[in-house]
Order: sequence, then C-alpha cells, then structure tokens
Amino acid sequence: MTAQDALGENASPYRVVGWVSMTSGALGLAAFGSVVTALRLRVIADPHTAELCFGAHDIGATGQYLCLIPVVLALWQFSQERPERVSRSFITVGIAALSSTAILLLVEYFNLNWLPWYMVPQGVFGTWLILFCWRQTKVLPAYLAGLGMIVGFGLVLVGTFPLGYTFWVDPFAPDSVANRFLHRIVEIGSYLGIFLLPFWTILVGVRLLRVKRD
Repeated sequence: MTAQDALGENASPYRVVGWVSMTSGALGLAAFGSVVTALRLRVIADPHTAELCFGAHDIGATGQYLCLIPVVLALWQFSQERPERVSRSFITVGIAALSSTAILLLVEYFNLNWLPWYMVPQGVFGTWLILFCWRQTKVLPAYLAGLGMIVGFGLVLVGTFPLGYTFWVDPFAPDSVANRFLHRIVEIGSYLGIFLLPFWTILVGVRLLRVKRD
C-alpha cells in the first residue's frame, strides 16, 4: 500500500464539510467586519460607503449561514454513531432556522424590509445550538460545547431585537429608554453570538477534519 492510499483510508469522512465549516467561519468574520465598518462610516457621515458595507455584510452572512447547513447535517450524522442520538425533527428545526436566516438576509440586501427580521430565525438557531451542545457533550469536546452554548445565548439575545422594537419602541421617539435598552442587548448579543460564531464553526471544522474513518 502506498502512502497516498494509506492517507486516503485514514482521511476524515467529513473532510469536505470540515472545510465548508471553516469557510463559513471566514465568511462570518468578514461579515462582522463589514457591519462594524459600516456603523463607523455612518457615524462620520459617509452613507454611500456605509451602505456598501451593509450590503457586503448581508451577502457574507448569507453565505455563512448557508455553509452551516451541511455542517449541521454532518454533526447530526456524527451523533448517530453515539448513544445520545439527535432526532431528525430536531435537525430539521436547525436547518429551517439557518435557511430562513439566509433568505431574510437576502430580503434585507434588496431593501425589501425596514427591520432586520433575519435576527429572529438567527435567535431560533441560537436556541437550537444551546440545546444541541448541551445534549451532545459526548460528540463535541467540552470546549466546543461550552463555546457553542455561549454563542447560542448571544444569538438568542440578538433575535429579540425585531420583536422588541416592534412592540416596545415608538418609531417617532428613537431616543427612548426601550430603544436604548434593546440596542444594548443587541450589542452584547453581537459580541457573544455574531462575533464568536465564526470561531466556533472554524473549530468545528478542525474537529471534523480530525475524525478518522472507521
């Protein structure tokens, strides 16, 4: 047997998905950088460049969440090899949340809404991630499970914004206490969820690449 044959036999069956997961992480970091840049440009009154950066965020984040779909499927398949199996319906919820987030990001990109409604399914995915990491401590290492639950909690916080804004904030009083409170919640959630999610997916990709073929 040649060294190349041996490498092929020992290669991870999740090799492609591992790279897709790391690609998702790279897109997520780029998207986060784009929205931070856009917010700073808006402060210094450069609305045109800020709009371009917001658009770059929407496209990058769309790719990020679409790339997470095969990752979720791979984690489900990986969990089937363990006693703590994940049901197909549970995985369906995660995929539906990711798909809805990507679709609503495209709606945002084409300026078809005035609120970032993609944050709602993003929050649903956060809840899903918390439950998955909590149940799959034998599938994921402790550091990945713990980080995943932190990320999920951050995404849940972000997901409260559109609904909270709709029910609590008067659009004619943008400087209200409710509005400031919601933006503070989103800021905390963004650092815990949006910023850390790419690092979690990159680490998951590394984990999937290290899985040995039986």
